[in-house]
Amino acid sequence: MYNSKGCGAEDDHNGSTKLHLDLTDAVNIMLWAGLCHDGSPGYALWHLYPPGMANILRLFFREEGFDEGAGDFIHSQRIYVTSAMHERIYKKYGVKPSVVRQRPGEAVFIPAGWAHQVRDRLFFFSFSKKILYWKLRLAIRQMQSRLLAISCPCRIYM
Repeated sequence: MYNSKGCGAEDDHNGSTKLHLDLTDAVNIMLWAGLCHDGSPGYALWHLYPPGMANILRLFFREEGFDEGAGDFIHSQRIYVTSAMHERIYKKYGVKPSVVRQRPGEAVFIPAGWAHQVRDRLFFFSFSKKILYWKLRLAIRQMQSRLLAISCPCRIYM
C-alpha cells in the first residue's frame, strides 16, 4: 500500500517515485485520489521506459553532468526525468517513454526490467504487488475479483 501527498512544480526534479526499475513484474492499482481544482479525480502520471531505453537514459544522464558517484543512474532512484529532459532526449535520440495517466480504479502493469517513474498530482492511495511472471494472470484475476466485490471498476493498462 502506498500513499502520496502529491508533488510540486514538474520541473523541480521531484516525483513521488523517482526513476528506477524492478526485477519482477508489478501491478499498481489506484484506490482513491483527491479532487483536482476543477472537480475531476486526481491522477498519477507514469513514465514507462522499455529495457532498450535504459542505456540511452544512462548516456543522457552522463552527458547532462549527473554525478555517477552515487551508483547507477537508474538503480540509485535519485533522478526524476522532467518534461524538459524528455524533450532533449527525444531531440537527441528520437525516443519517448510510454505515458499513462492513472486515475482511481485503474491498474497499471509494469513489466520487469522497464524503468519507470511516477508523479502524483494529488494525495492518493494505491496498492502495488510485485509478481512473478507465471503468477501474473492469477494475480490480476484475484485483484479484479476483489475490486469488483467492492464495486470498483478497474481497467488494466499493459
